[in-house]
Amino acid sequence: MALMLLGCAIGAYAFYAISAIAPVFFVIYFFVIYFVKETCGKELEEMAYE
Repeated sequence: MALMLLGCAIGAYAFYAISAIAPVFFVIYFFVIYFVKETCGKELEEMAYE
């Protein structure tokens, strides 16, 4: 009985930890998509004037 309650507590804590950390990755991902400019194939001088 005690092991079952411990397993439920660990599972609930893991779910809470994942649901608290996951949005951080989504915010960083969308920030990169919308605000970081594409630099592939451009010279350094070209990027300086944008």
